Amino acid sequence: MQQHDRAWQLIAGYLTSEASAEQLQELQQLTNADNDFKNTIETLAHFWLAPTEQNQNQGEITDAWEKHLKRIQTT
Repeated sequence: MQQHDRAWQLIAGYLTSEASAEQLQELQQLTNADNDFKNTIETLAHFWLAPTEQNQNQGEITDAWEKHLKRIQTT
């Protein structure tokens, strides 16, 4: 479970541009080892980093993200 939490911490740092170079390298190692994980991060980044004016469904995405976070917190 700790590794799972660490992965989400790294993703959050990446998406908010707060991750250090070492954290980005750690995240890169995780994605190199797991293509499904890499695809998940790419999908999250696509929506998270998309300009707001191009993302007309921002409310729906935010709601889906919050539901996803609640699900992973209960597992």
